[in-house]
Amino acid sequence: MRCFIFSKVFLSLLLCFGSTIAVGQYHNVWAFGLRAGIDFNVNPPQPFEAASGSMTGEAGASVCDEYGRLLFYTEGDRVYDRNHQVMPTGRNVSNNGSTASSAQGALIVPMPGNPDKYYLFSMKSWESGRASVGTLVYCIVDMTRNNGLGSVVDGPIQLDSFLTEHMTSVPGENCDVWLVVVNRKKNSFKAYNISEKGIDTLPVVSPGLITKELFSDDEMIGHIAFSPDGKKLAIMQDRALLYQFDANTGNISHPITLYVLPAELRGMDALYGVCFSPDNSKLYYSIRRGDEEGLYQYDLSSGDSATIINSKRRISEHSVMGMQRAPDGKIYCASGHESRHALSVIHYPNLSGAACKFVYGDFPLYPGTESVFGVPNILSYAGKNDEPKISSNPVNVCFQPSISLSPSMDDSRNLQWSTGDTGRVITVQYSGTYWVQYKRSCYIYTDTFHVDIFNPKVETKPACFNQGTGAAYVTFDFPVDDDYRAYWMNAEGDTISLKDSLDHLPAGNYTVHIFSEKSCDKIIHFSIGILDYRLAFSPVDSVICAGDTVQFRNQSHNYYTSFQWQLDTGTVTTATNPVHVFDRPGVYAIMLAGVGERCRDTAYGTITADVPWSSLYFEADKKEICRGESILFIPDITEDSTLLSFLWETGDGNIISSDDKMIRHAYDTDGRFPVSLTARFRACPDINSTDTISVHPVPLINLGTDSVICLNSAPITIQNLNPEEDGDSYLWSTGAITKSIQATHHDEYWLRVNNPFGCMAEEHIKISKDCDIDIPNAFTPNDDGVNDYFIPKQLLAEGVTRFYMQVFNRLGQKVFETANTKGRGWDGKFNGKEQPGGVYIYIIEAVFSNGREERYVGNVTLIR
Repeated sequence: MRCFIFSKVFLSLLLCFGSTIAVGQYHNVWAFGLRAGIDFNVNPPQPFEAASGSMTGEAGASVCDEYGRLLFYTEGDRVYDRNHQVMPTGRNVSNNGSTASSAQGALIVPMPGNPDKYYLFSMKSWESGRASVGTLVYCIVDMTRNNGLGSVVDGPIQLDSFLTEHMTSVPGENCDVWLVVVNRKKNSFKAYNISEKGIDTLPVVSPGLITKELFSDDEMIGHIAFSPDGKKLAIMQDRALLYQFDANTGNISHPITLYVLPAELRGMDALYGVCFSPDNSKLYYSIRRGDEEGLYQYDLSSGDSATIINSKRRISEHSVMGMQRAPDGKIYCASGHESRHALSVIHYPNLSGAACKFVYGDFPLYPGTESVFGVPNILSYAGKNDEPKISSNPVNVCFQPSISLSPSMDDSRNLQWSTGDTGRVITVQYSGTYWVQYKRSCYIYTDTFHVDIFNPKVETKPACFNQGTGAAYVTFDFPVDDDYRAYWMNAEGDTISLKDSLDHLPAGNYTVHIFSEKSCDKIIHFSIGILDYRLAFSPVDSVICAGDTVQFRNQSHNYYTSFQWQLDTGTVTTATNPVHVFDRPGVYAIMLAGVGERCRDTAYGTITADVPWSSLYFEADKKEICRGESILFIPDITEDSTLLSFLWETGDGNIISSDDKMIRHAYDTDGRFPVSLTARFRACPDINSTDTISVHPVPLINLGTDSVICLNSAPITIQNLNPEEDGDSYLWSTGAITKSIQATHHDEYWLRVNNPFGCMAEEHIKISKDCDIDIPNAFTPNDDGVNDYFIPKQLLAEGVTRFYMQVFNRLGQKVFETANTKGRGWDGKFNGKEQPGGVYIYIIEAVFSNGREERYVGNVTLIR
């Protein structure tokens, strides 16, 4: 594929100090271990062989000039020049002490105010015996001697005793250096101040953490290290401890116990090396015994003790010994006897966890040389550390529209930027070279920034509605100088192109992943919008009646500049709002096509032309009916999908709308009624049909009110009390067809009258008997004056001439009898005793005044 050029933010920082002093490279050549050496002046660093027979496997220190050229190196007892020869008077500078096997037995400190002289400190090791272990002596190396190869001119001079093997230095705040050691009897730190005045032999004493009279062997051995900013100190004894350091006063305080080695695992090398990351945010140390063996990392960025302790992460199961930051920004680690011919490397020590990339045995040493335990001790200049506060490698910041620049040292002051700004931070948006000059301690520093800024973007063109006319392409704010690849993906994550641009895209969501040649990458999510330019017209999907004229209204977006209509087969027009007559029934497909600058669209619709109806008829199942009867009206019309409903007007004031094809209607008045039917259609005009029906009256009958009759009494005449109409015919329930009948007994009688139109009416009358008695079915003999006795006394008809009543219980025993029609009846007692509540049987015989006899048998309930 073709590669397209882009740029990434490329930041290269160079630290300079003084107007005549070049870039400091004082730690660029290491000499350590058994003849081992590394030259960091080249990339990648190269191993070399130091002086034959020089050094040991533990203590070591070396120093370069400001150009990174080796000056001399030592294991604390012998001093070798850059030609790998022992300097004159460079033997036994430790005064017969075993320093080579001391953890930090050698330390070089450039003499403040005298760039040609160096203090060389030697610490006697545990192997020297308890009487001599921890004796600290120093001498002075003068590089003006021996034709610039240097010579030891003063010493050895004893500075202290009864110390552990821990020894390091750190720049102070006043053009000075602090030499820090540990008193093994009083459990305290001692900080000796070294300035242009010399070495102050009265140290600043800070209490330690372990309270005991004398350190054990495993507590005497290990490393002590400062963070690059000089604010923190870490020490390895039988535990890992972290402190705060005041570079102005030399005080050490605020201890944090990171780890305590179990007693059963303690030994002289169980906890040994320790090192801070270049950006001060991480701390590394190693445990060399037990189940916890390995390399560990702590995150110091929170500043909170509990958070720091809980941030412990195991980076590797491999353990290491001495550790030291190198000029290339990495941490190099001696691995002990297990991997003495190579150093292990933490490649990105500023990163958390596995991202720091620890590789065991990653840097092979020169053949025949070994590291064993040691790496060179730290080198501290008055006013600055031996290594830059920032990485000497480029810092890649990709795909940002701007970057903030700040000086490399936190305590810088009197800042002056090349832009004219004087603040601590500036933000730049353009490529170029920027510098800031500032003062720190006793030196003037200049940080230089080479910046190449750009930010890739995605520009898009929207797609026309429902069309793949969108586009997207990568753009940059400034010219670019780096090849890149673009992976375009749709919303489902499928790769759709590897080009620098996309076209023929429909609207939607997309992603582009940009990879640069210099390992920058960026994911950009973007959307292709819609040019929602729609075509529209009215009427659309409408119904008309064949022969109607339709006026079309073009309601399209004003984006479109030309149109074409297709109204029916063979009818095409470019009018904006055409008029057309659809003179034949049918369904017509309407199409409107429009064209604009980029987009085109088509809109569709239909016009349905219905068949018009010219005639309508309806029939009735009867032409004449009697009042109260119903008539069925049936329209005479074929099946038609365009018919919506019928509207009936029945002539008697009723209007009925119906979807059914027939209705039934009853008339409650007589006369002649015009009936009208209107058929309503979907689009075509209504049509109408009318007819007339006759409604005849029904006969009127009035037989009077219901009556009563006693048996064998005079008959009752029943007749129609309404006037007789001509042509009426009579029929009685008795079968008689006369105008009247005689009722001689009780019954229900009816009369039917038919008139000449066939209309019929019927009336009923009820004749009841008047000579029966009414017998109660219950009584309550409780002396409350209501229903205390059982007898039909109050309901006896006046025609009863003789009366006899008997009452029996359920066993058939007679409990009461009477023939007195004037008596009170049964009081619910038998032989003077109250009978229980329940059902009793009665027999009543009566003779009426006309001689008719009646007998009644039934039951009555006695209620208590």
